Amino acid sequence: MMGDILLSFIVYPGLLFLVTFSLITQWYRRKIIARIQRRVGPKYVGPYGLLQPFADIAKLFRKEVTIHKHAPVRGLVFVGLIGLFSLVAAMLITPLSLTPLRTNYDVFVFLYLTVYASIAILLLGYGTHSVYPGIGSSRYLNLFFLSEPVLAISIISLVELIAPGTYSLGEALSRYLSLSSNGISNVAKIISYILACLSFGLALFSKLSLKPLDISEAETEIAGGLVSELSGPLLSLYILIHEAELTLMFYIFSSMIIPYNGIGLPFLFLSIAKYFAVVGVITVLSYSFGRVKIDQAIKILLRFGLPLSLISFTIAIML
Repeated sequence: MMGDILLSFIVYPGLLFLVTFSLITQWYRRKIIARIQRRVGPKYVGPYGLLQPFADIAKLFRKEVTIHKHAPVRGLVFVGLIGLFSLVAAMLITPLSLTPLRTNYDVFVFLYLTVYASIAILLLGYGTHSVYPGIGSSRYLNLFFLSEPVLAISIISLVELIAPGTYSLGEALSRYLSLSSNGISNVAKIISYILACLSFGLALFSKLSLKPLDISEAETEIAGGLVSELSGPLLSLYILIHEAELTLMFYIFSSMIIPYNGIGLPFLFLSIAKYFAVVGVITVLSYSFGRVKIDQAIKILLRFGLPLSLISFTIAIML
């Protein structure tokens, strides 16, 4: 049992798989963004530039770390690794794992693990002892306190709608949204489901620092945001955490927004198709809007994200 868990953690769907699939997703997103901006995108390494993200990470790992002399480099590396490993551990709860560690109430374990990944990104910015990353980190923190509750309430609502009474994310990702013979109950469930998906999607833009809610990375204002002083292995570690978090959340969102899941090869291909479709749509939406100010981002989450998630959660627990 322990050997299977260790294999799942290191290989599939753990560290190696998550990092590889995250960088493939980055290539896919970069190609879409390049097409929107009438550029070519990655093209030099591998077929159609598929290996370009891997080459970028490898190049950063070989570079020197240039950072403030009082910055705790080893501490930042440790924090970053814990953040990356927390996302790997969260993957073991999903049906992708060979030995899924799912049980009742595992959604709360999942949320805890993903919260720490965001905290790791925050600490990487604050730990550089520089002004610009500090400003970017403070903006990231402001949105963190709003996006995390919205995201958590939305996911819990969706889990309760798909797998009632279990609060198991792993179970919800293995089922499909079922309706009863009660027409009023079905209407309420569909309304709650739509509201939860909307609030979930809105929170994703903030949590993953996607436009228009990526104010923490405002290049023209604060010289690149919370990563402006990171270099070499530290910068590559941040990229891996961010891309892994993005991949994990996109997988959860794609499985929830099209709740037709199951076990077996056909469902695996369906999950991959849903995943890349959702990634493509969100990437196009992200680059279709300009960046908003920090106060505007907070108002968007307060006026729309939080109320929608609370209404959805209230309906879900009443059904």
